[in-house]
Amino acid sequence: MAVQHYEIRDVTVHKVNSHGFQTTDGEWVNVSKFADAAECPLPLAGQTVRVSLDGKGFARKIEVVAPPAPASSAPASTSANARDVQIARMNALGHAVQIVTTNAGRSGGKVSLDDVLAAAAQLEGWILR
Repeated sequence: MAVQHYEIRDVTVHKVNSHGFQTTDGEWVNVSKFADAAECPLPLAGQTVRVSLDGKGFARKIEVVAPPAPASSAPASTSANARDVQIARMNALGHAVQIVTTNAGRSGGKVSLDDVLAAAAQLEGWILR
């Protein structure tokens, strides 16, 4: 069997879909269908990851290098009242639980409260932008 040589890059994730992710440079990286699911968990938007790419440019391994930057705790819009902010936070938290548990299920990993809160903060920031 031939030894695989991978191109390794550190990139920041802009968007994520069910097949891969887009970097902040606009490049899409899809996970190889031959990749081990435990070594290729889909990252969250905002994370910096180290990705190992095979010869065709598909991700074979994804490692988180840096978590997403925390969203500002102050609402971005002055028109949002306290109730709107509370509703947005509850929705962001519920969706963050779904996103993080789905990604953990793919990789066989455990779900941590820090992962859920980081994802919720990112979603809240987007909602209140």
